[in-house]
Amino acid sequence: MSLFSTANIDVRDPSLPRVSRNDIASLSDAEFGAYGHWLFDKGTSAGLTDIAAAKTLTLGDITPTYGSNYVGLTNGPSDGLLTDLPDTDLDEVTIWAVVRQPAVDGQNGTRFLFGSSTGSAGIGAAVATSTTTPPLTVRLAASGNPYAVSSIAINQWFFVAISLRLVTGSLLVRAKYNDDAVDVYTPLGGVAKSNLPISVGNYHYGNGPNAAVLQFAELGIIRAALASDELDGLKTRSALRMAARGITIGA
Repeated sequence: MSLFSTANIDVRDPSLPRVSRNDIASLSDAEFGAYGHWLFDKGTSAGLTDIAAAKTLTLGDITPTYGSNYVGLTNGPSDGLLTDLPDTDLDEVTIWAVVRQPAVDGQNGTRFLFGSSTGSAGIGAAVATSTTTPPLTVRLAASGNPYAVSSIAINQWFFVAISLRLVTGSLLVRAKYNDDAVDVYTPLGGVAKSNLPISVGNYHYGNGPNAAVLQFAELGIIRAALASDELDGLKTRSALRMAARGITIGA
């Protein structure tokens, strides 16, 4: 005989407040439903194994630098870290990251953040220049078809997410810097898959300043295209995770 029983209680009082799931902070660091979720807070290569499914990123041609709450990557081809998820297998995807450019280094050109873009095919996001307020761009097809979303400051952590339906080319971009709103963008000519794995940092994109450095605190992939309010919830939870690690997103 069990000492415990279950009481089915159903409260249907319309005067009670309703709380959206996006307003509730998760008790776990791992983002619910993530294909992979990396927090680079170990100070070692241990941070290359994700907290959602124990997937380990594959090193490129360089040895990353590790800080207490980030991994640093240069921007040359094959300098990034590879996931095991090619865009071939995707119909929908959301990718997000928390990243900063730590210094003005005189390296002008495209700094690739994440994705599978080669410059002529694939998906991804990039910072375009090394000036004090470089625009954040999304590159989905030819390199001549970028979409400028926001401006960011040097040595300032920012959140960026793209939510994409590859079949229709529907795209939402959420850039958290000075509380930028969600941008909706329809890429010209749709989306051409590169059939290459999603990376953090530059792995497939051939152009850009090789010596430029970006620092990543978080990367995550969800195999679904999140709606605008879901991206807001994702940003809120990411900001809480970063605050616990001494990182403030945005100005």
